[in-house]
Amino acid sequence: MTIIKTLKMEDIKELAKHNRFTNYVRESFQELTKVTWPTKNQAVRLTAIVLGFCLAFAIFLAGVDYAASTGYTEVLKLSISSRGAISESAPISVPVS
Repeated sequence: MTIIKTLKMEDIKELAKHNRFTNYVRESFQELTKVTWPTKNQAVRLTAIVLGFCLAFAIFLAGVDYAASTGYTEVLKLSISSRGAISESAPISVPVS
């Protein structure tokens, strides 16, 4: 025989007090009340610093990319010019190991 118990709102609240997820959410909100939030001026200033750093780093990476690309192209040009001109009619021999 199955016994069905009707849960009252008090019973549900009592069960919720012992639920790990609700404890986590409750404790998270309690910790958020302890946080010292930055003022608007601090938030704007720190955001500007982060954006400035990101822009400077992006420019730096673009410079490194350009230098690497240009250097690689020059090395290829030197490599091709040191072998002499390759004509389309002359077969290219490739050693097979």
